[in-house]
Amino acid sequence: MSDKLYKLVYYGLFAALFTPLVVFRSFWSPTNFGKVIVFRVIVEILAIFWFFLIIKDRTYRPRYNLISGAFLFFVFSYLASSFFGVNFSQSFWGGFERMGGVFN
Repeated sequence: MSDKLYKLVYYGLFAALFTPLVVFRSFWSPTNFGKVIVFRVIVEILAIFWFFLIIKDRTYRPRYNLISGAFLFFVFSYLASSFFGVNFSQSFWGGFERMGGVFN
């Protein structure tokens, strides 16, 4: 079972690499909106499968090293800049045209 979950997460990550090719022509910002929505859906589904994978097999848990520490520092500094920014709502949700913000 864990081998199937691993393959699903592995190939799902490759599928996420193809999201720059997605274009929804009927939306206000066709070059950004579709890519972000499809990428979010793929990543959220893969996060669920990865969570089940690390429950079944502990070897797939992330290990702490210099890169993961730098990533955690970046995430916490990004959160701090959104909390102490001028407009928290804009910093958290971002704009429709760019889909930025902490939520993304």
